[in-house]
Amino acid sequence: RKCVLKTWRCDGDFDCEDQSDEMNCESKAPGAVCSPSEFHCRKENRCIPRSYHCDMHKDCADNSDEIGCSKPTIAYGPPATLNLTIGATLIITCKAVAIPTPIVNWRLNWHHVPE
Repeated sequence: RKCVLKTWRCDGDFDCEDQSDEMNCESKAPGAVCSPSEFHCRKENRCIPRSYHCDMHKDCADNSDEIGCSKPTIAYGPPATLNLTIGATLIITCKAVAIPTPIVNWRLNWHHVPE
């Protein structure tokens, strides 16, 4: 089974062979133009995948998907260095702020963190 990025879930593109990344997605609320996984272009009656919002590419003709965006900054994160004893438990927290709210992905030497 292949893992995909969280932002690829319910984005309107099939990224998994079995198309499971587009299953059980929230549908549009009554009267809503777009579904919760979509962004509504302000001057167009058009929806784009929410992952396109604030991606530094103009996806809406009026550029509304790039208005009001801010680059992520780390509000707080782990210390630069730590000294631990073998067998110690380490709990790390991190918060990043931006518009839209960023998703923090943890990596160990650019690979998945083992459980």
